[in-house]
Amino acid sequence: MKKKNLKMKRVSIEHLDQYNQLLRYVFQVTENDLNKIGWEEKDIQLAKFPTLEKANVLGWFDRDTLISQVAVYPMKVRIFNRTYDMGGLTGVGTYPEYSNQGLMHKLLYQVLNEMRNKKQFISYLYPYSIPYYRRKGWEIISDKITYEICDYQLPKRQQVGGDVRRVSTDSDSLKEAYHRFAYQTHGAFFIKRRPGLE
Repeated sequence: MKKKNLKMKRVSIEHLDQYNQLLRYVFQVTENDLNKIGWEEKDIQLAKFPTLEKANVLGWFDRDTLISQVAVYPMKVRIFNRTYDMGGLTGVGTYPEYSNQGLMHKLLYQVLNEMRNKKQFISYLYPYSIPYYRRKGWEIISDKITYEICDYQLPKRQQVGGDVRRVSTDSDSLKEAYHRFAYQTHGAFFIKRRPGLE
């Protein structure tokens, strides 16, 4: 590897295979893992296709080979009864033979600058390493608390009117229910909604 062959640029649909290969390597997703959840290789590619369509994906390339990447989804988030633009960070990874060269640091610096220009002053991510992202400027905003509750500690079931029905995840009624939840919940982010429901 020669540094002069390294170039930072946008990751697009034409890089879908490389994008997925890097994700699977970094997050150690094996064929066995996919089979356990009933997925095949094409399923994971279809699942990641929207990332390259909707997110700002930036990567380092060694000639034509994607070696490091980060994706930022444009979202909105509710904090203390105000709605803010937010960048949802995902797909962060670098092949180990390219690590410790500052590539990810430069990618994060670039996407943070782009987020600032887009007035996305808040960013969410689900960190695999809290110390790593803390050094980069992120902080924990929530805690995970685990409870063990015995069945006799739960309230007795009471009859209530109405019925329950399963709906598609694309259902307008489900999206509307989530939107109402997110609007009144501190820290919740908004999912993309169809026009007219804003």
